[in-house]
Amino acid sequence: MSVDRRKFFVSSLAAAVTLSLPVRRLIAADAASTLALPAEIPAIMGDGTRTTLARSDLQALKDSLRGALLLHDSPGYDEARRVQNETIDRHPALVVQPSGAADVRTAVTFAREHSLLLAVKCGGHS
Repeated sequence: MSVDRRKFFVSSLAAAVTLSLPVRRLIAADAASTLALPAEIPAIMGDGTRTTLARSDLQALKDSLRGALLLHDSPGYDEARRVQNETIDRHPALVVQPSGAADVRTAVTFAREHSLLLAVKCGGHS
């Protein structure tokens, strides 16, 4: 029985790439992409005052992201908002799950332009 090394390498590479994909994030992004945006959502500004974000602003943010935009009723929101310290139980207006540096830049710019309170959660690499 002879093994075609090229075919073996390509199929092994495809399997490795598939296994390295963040499956939960892809499923959440797909579910979030079909989520209907509300007319507006309440949010907190950097100075602690309350504001609302309009659907058009949320839609523009959502359309500019490759990753997921999660709202309080999105699948995966509760898991995404939790931090390791269980005594901290915050409920952010929205959660961006970036899929690259461009998404991070977009999210930070959105928060700055709307004067929103911003928190960054580590991906758990250390």
